[in-house]
Amino acid sequence: MEMFAVVCSSSINFEPKIPNIQRNLDFWKDQENPANILILDIDSISRLHAHLSLPTTLSLLKAMNYLEFKGYHSTGAFTLKNCLPVLLREALAQQTEHQSQHEQHDCPLIRKFFHDQNFVTTFLEDGEGSCNWGGQGGFTAPPTDYYFQPMVKALRAMRLASFSPRTTWWTRELYTNCMSSESVPEFLLRYTRQFTEKFFNAPFFSFTWLAYPFHENVFTLASIDDPLKEFFQYLQENTYLLDNTVIIFISDHGDRTSFFQSASIEGFIERSLPPLFVRIPPKFRQALPMIHINAMKNTKQLVTPYDFHHTLLHALNVFTSPEESVFDSFSPSLSDRSSIFEEISRDRDCESVNIPLNNCVILTVYTNEIIMY
Repeated sequence: MEMFAVVCSSSINFEPKIPNIQRNLDFWKDQENPANILILDIDSISRLHAHLSLPTTLSLLKAMNYLEFKGYHSTGAFTLKNCLPVLLREALAQQTEHQSQHEQHDCPLIRKFFHDQNFVTTFLEDGEGSCNWGGQGGFTAPPTDYYFQPMVKALRAMRLASFSPRTTWWTRELYTNCMSSESVPEFLLRYTRQFTEKFFNAPFFSFTWLAYPFHENVFTLASIDDPLKEFFQYLQENTYLLDNTVIIFISDHGDRTSFFQSASIEGFIERSLPPLFVRIPPKFRQALPMIHINAMKNTKQLVTPYDFHHTLLHALNVFTSPEESVFDSFSPSLSDRSSIFEEISRDRDCESVNIPLNNCVILTVYTNEIIMY
């Protein structure tokens, strides 16, 4: 028996034109687009944990010529210590760390530099556990052109309010960490993909932060392996996106609360060495060959979140306007940080690049007094 369904509708879908975004699109209409920046961050995973739990994803990244930075080193045991150096300059990061109850809308976060250069920006997170919160006041205004966190927060609050006192904790977890038929991580990956599709003809800066359930349960990381592979595979198959996008896959620190206990040597090493994968599009490798050559050399050097911040500034500088500096006095290499597109010295140590002794795994005498925090 054959069956069919007829759906009748008189609705008309309107897609609003947001003035500031339309201005950005108009700005690039008759110009060659610079490189897009797409950052995907998964909270609380170490490089080793990524290799163990995301084997199909990392195999694909290797096939797509992502560079793996084996010496990427965290600058603290928890998120705020690692994320603020990425998003802010050092002095401001140290200052902001202590302003735990203040709103962050006035902070010159890294994405503001891209916004000022007419990039369309988005920041996606799935709760209040990212570096933009961490006990702080959060944002009183959207920090980017597209910002999804208030909807996730409101949905969680609504669902939590609907539970009875006798609702089991696993039922609460299940229903507060999903979006319709998708898990929150799957939904955010799909949202990121749709954002790249929508703005492929204008430069964009996209930062997606996946925290739950990975931050709370180290065993859940394997559940995102297939969706994550499909996300990167989609980018691979759509060359109009891939050919003009610098893609960064990263974490802030390794797990420190589960089987990688903080008081053990193994846990100390795990939480200090998160993953960092970077893909530079072929057209930029050809136009600026030394950038890729230096990046390959640096995969075996000590690299920190401060270097990551400096790399984003460098990328904005060289991929937006190679012949004219975006910043008046930008230097790609400083005494305590460097872009990964510049050759990094082999003589670095933790003290010289802002890594605290109690978080340093290089030439360290491991004692319980040192590794406890």
